[in-house]
Amino acid sequence: MSSAPDPAPDAPPAGASRLSPRVRSLLRFATTITLLGVALQLAVPDDGSPLLPSLVAAWVVPPLEALGWFALGSSAYLVATGFAALRFVVLLRGANLEARFASTFRAYLFANFLGMAMPSPVVGDAYRFADARRESGRGAEVLGSLVLERLLGLAALCAVGLMAAPFIPGSAAAGALAWTLVAVSGAVFVGTGVALHPLGQRLAKAAVGLLGRLWPRAADAAGRSLDAVASMSRRPRLVAGAAFLSLLCQSIPVAGVYSLSLALDSQVAPYWFPVIVPFVMAVALLPVSIGGAGVRESLYVSLFGAAGMRPEVALSLSLSIVAANLVWGVFGLLFFAIGRSNAPDSAAAAAE
Repeated sequence: MSSAPDPAPDAPPAGASRLSPRVRSLLRFATTITLLGVALQLAVPDDGSPLLPSLVAAWVVPPLEALGWFALGSSAYLVATGFAALRFVVLLRGANLEARFASTFRAYLFANFLGMAMPSPVVGDAYRFADARRESGRGAEVLGSLVLERLLGLAALCAVGLMAAPFIPGSAAAGALAWTLVAVSGAVFVGTGVALHPLGQRLAKAAVGLLGRLWPRAADAAGRSLDAVASMSRRPRLVAGAAFLSLLCQSIPVAGVYSLSLALDSQVAPYWFPVIVPFVMAVALLPVSIGGAGVRESLYVSLFGAAGMRPEVALSLSLSIVAANLVWGVFGLLFFAIGRSNAPDSAAAAAE
């Protein structure tokens, strides 16, 4: 039996200084344009050739073969989305909530579209939270599942980078960059482990206690969410299963990016992909641009460029990734639109 829906958190005090949503969106838009401009400038070939023909020339295989590699890379993102949805279902059920894979998968597809089209990737998480909360009426447990999912996903991203460490040549000229990224992955991996440890959870509860002096209801909801995280993290089989699914849904996109690169004149060693791609995926989640645009392109051009990939090829690879994700994001938008159009009919049928 579901409990009553959680109350909305308190509004911030009237004197609190906050940027309006419109100002934040404008700042992210400006950041996106600036970073895209930087990426385009970095991608201009050294010989001064026009950028657009250079981006097209980066594809070195026949069109039909290029389409096949693109389909394979795009399919990898769909499979990864399926594993991510399954992970969320596992965590929701671990919190004693009912969850269906089909509806969760559709919510993930639409959330991916929101993450690409809206000023912050967090919008996609907010939609998934609202969708699951509407089904269960228990926001604290849903938020706890979402927090645990994000922690395990971040740990899995770092684990992918760490698994590439044995293949990095110690004497390579660009080895310093690779080992730096691996070190960052290791540090973040340890940080997520601390967050899941009882000590980290006690520190989080203490921080929530301080928050309660300003916003008691928000602190109460956050505290109950942390209790849900703590409860689930004490179940090794649940955490291990969700962690395994996290590893799958974070490593498969790396294979998808590598598949896309096979149609391009990439000329970089395969070990660079599990080193660079997870790092870029993590940084692109920061809410500083629209859907990570600009951040992703700048990092691909600079990091893969340092690894030996020509800048215009790295930019073509980044744009191919956007297109591969957008294919399934559009499907998510269609599922959302169909669901919304059918909602009144379902309500009428229920009333009868």
